[in-house]
Amino acid sequence: MGQLNFMLHNKIRFWQCLSLARKKEERFLSEVHFFKGHEYEFLLGFYYRMIGKYEYAIERLNKALAENSRYNIAKRELVQVLIRIEDYASAAIIAESNY
Repeated sequence: MGQLNFMLHNKIRFWQCLSLARKKEERFLSEVHFFKGHEYEFLLGFYYRMIGKYEYAIERLNKALAENSRYNIAKRELVQVLIRIEDYASAAIIAESNY
């Protein structure tokens, strides 16, 4: 039961961080430190996209993918950032690899 509670708590905190990032709340920066590895890098990349810091977002999302190349949510987010900066060729390559 303890492992199930931990997994549920982790998932809720992940969604909370996504919500804080969407709202561009600075509280996100204190909450995200609960995470490690590719989830941490993804959440920072997502946050940076939300606040318009696209280069930082790309850097963090690439770090997430370097740690876990099968992390599809990071690939989708990277495609969004690349479209935002109008790098359509790179976005298409990543989107196709994620299909």
